[in-house]
Amino acid sequence: VLYDPPAPQPSGNEWVEILNVSGGPLDLGGLVLTDGGSATEPIPAGTTLDAGAYIVIVRDGETPLAWALLSRKATWELHSPAGKVTVRTWGSAEPRATARLMRVLVDFDLMAKTALSRVALDDETLHLLSDPRGAKGSLEDNLWVRILDLPTALEGRGYAADCDVTVEVTDRQLPDNAGVWRIAISGGEARVTRADGDADLALSIQELGAAYLGGTSLATLARAGLVEERRPGAASELSRAFLSDLAPACNIGF
Repeated sequence: VLYDPPAPQPSGNEWVEILNVSGGPLDLGGLVLTDGGSATEPIPAGTTLDAGAYIVIVRDGETPLAWALLSRKATWELHSPAGKVTVRTWGSAEPRATARLMRVLVDFDLMAKTALSRVALDDETLHLLSDPRGAKGSLEDNLWVRILDLPTALEGRGYAADCDVTVEVTDRQLPDNAGVWRIAISGGEARVTRADGDADLALSIQELGAAYLGGTSLATLARAGLVEERRPGAASELSRAFLSDLAPACNIGF
C-alpha cells in the first residue's frame, strides 16, 4: 500500500486499501486516516464495508477525493496469475482523482482483470487506456427520467445556449404536462409558460425525459422520427440549449 510516499511525489498519489476481515458489515462512518501527522476528513456517516470486501480511498492532503468498493478473487491459469478485481461502486470529486483511482484499480498484484460498471459513454477514463481495444465493454441501461412537473423541471436545470421554442407535449399519465409550452432560455436560465397556437416541435414526455439530462440529443431524436419538427431548425435550436458537457451517468445503484 502506497499511502504516504516520500517526497517529492505529489500528495495526490496517496491512497490506502482497507479490507474487512470480520464476519459481518463494518461501519466506517466517522473514521479518519492519519500517517502520524495530519489526518483526513472523517469518512461520511453510513459508509459500510461488507465482510470480505475492500475499499480504496485516494486522498490529496487532508481531503479524500476518490473511493471504490471492490472485491478481489485470486486465481491462476497456466502457472500465471489470472485474478479479477470487481468494482461494486465508486466515486470521485475531480478528474485528476478519478485518473489516480483507476490506475490503482488496474494495478493490484496478481490481478489480471478489472471489471468496472456504470461508466459514462464520454468518461475520461476511456481515453487513459493504453490499449482501448483490449477492454471489453457493453452498453447498459443506467438512468431513467420521468418528468412529473414539466415547468418546474425545465426551469430547474441549466442550459448551454439561448433559445425561444414552443413545444407540444403529449403525456397520457399526467395531463397537466400535456399541451403547448413556450421555452424561453436566456443566460442559462429558462422561463416555461403555457402558449397558444401551433408549436415549433411536437414530442412525447418520454422523449423530453430522455433529453432532460443532456445526454440524448433532441436533434438526434428528430432525425429518428421521434420528435416532429414543425419549424425548420427548431430541433437543433432546443438541442443545443439542452446540451451538457458531461454525459449523465449514475455509478451508485439505487
